[in-house]
Amino acid sequence: MNPPDKPKTIDYLNPAHVRYPRRWWLPASLLIIAAMVWNSTGLTPTQYPRPIDHIALGIIFVGAFFIGFFCNLPKWVDSAFGALAVSIFLLANMNDNNFRGNTMLADVLLPWVLYVLGGGILSSLLAWLGRGASKWIGRRRQSMGINAPLNDLNENP
Repeated sequence: MNPPDKPKTIDYLNPAHVRYPRRWWLPASLLIIAAMVWNSTGLTPTQYPRPIDHIALGIIFVGAFFIGFFCNLPKWVDSAFGALAVSIFLLANMNDNNFRGNTMLADVLLPWVLYVLGGGILSSLLAWLGRGASKWIGRRRQSMGINAPLNDLNENP
């Protein structure tokens, strides 16, 4: 029992930033989609870039923003997501016989490592922006008196 002169400690957490569930399926599904798109035989130097390749790259990096916005994953997942996406894209070039036959590993190793690092950094940055947007919207909703999570499906209108 609380004495009458002490207030109860209810709602002691700041509800401005809602902690979403982990949602491991979101980065996994985006990487599977990218692997399906980029593992086709049409990804060759003569046929690249196809519009679907650019669409898949856009989905990956917009997906990084949404992973930061809607998921509560460890921060290393953001970098790993971008690095894996870029790795899948670069390894898809190995489907082409012209690329394998006319390219030495020493010629592409350093640029590919830099692309993978860049993809990880860009993905982390976009996820960081997503987290910031989630916090900003949470504070905005709190200032308007709306404390329910953005993705609460049971919210009564």
